[in-house]
Amino acid sequence: MSIKNYTELVQEIEKNISRRDLKARIPSWIELGEAYASRKVGLVDGEMITTKDFVVDQETMAMPAGFKRPIHFEIQTPNLRRLNVVSWDKLSDVKDNDQGGRYPRAVAFLGRTAYFAPIPKTTDTLRIVYYGKPEPLSEENSTNDLLEMGPDAILYSALMYSAPFLGEDERFPLWKVIRDEALDSLKKEYFDSKIYGATTRVRPDFAPNDAHK
Repeated sequence: MSIKNYTELVQEIEKNISRRDLKARIPSWIELGEAYASRKVGLVDGEMITTKDFVVDQETMAMPAGFKRPIHFEIQTPNLRRLNVVSWDKLSDVKDNDQGGRYPRAVAFLGRTAYFAPIPKTTDTLRIVYYGKPEPLSEENSTNDLLEMGPDAILYSALMYSAPFLGEDERFPLWKVIRDEALDSLKKEYFDSKIYGATTRVRPDFAPNDAHK
């Protein structure tokens, strides 16, 4: 099935339900369908990769919804710059010894929020490797592992949540069969391909004035 991203998934659902008055409900069906598929597949935490852009003078950055813990952070400049994951005490030391650089050198976490020191003075891109679950589909996150491996599983899982709004539609029994078969296939492919992440190592020995090598 040729569904490569969130927009195409929405369009495919629109074609199947043929109801303009229900268009606004499609995002919630996708959210529920994806959550259902995740449970049935037995989605587990693993190593994930994403990118986000810094905002000038903004100390914090929200991590993806599935974020559990950091693995590796790297600023994608011509000379790649690695950020050190440190404790809050060490982050304070880096702030106290800030010599006015453009790029953060250290990062600490409170839940899913990253705190940088020094505060970024650039809009460069940060490459984030983290341990967690794939970020859920949305307009901002157009694809993830589940959609790439099982677009039919996500599509028909979402369509089944349209049942209360479409009434006695004769297609529901067929959609359920297709969904269940697609989920079985997705579960096998997922467990054949998953890669487990590594445990984060916080550097207690990181010196505030350490320079990038």
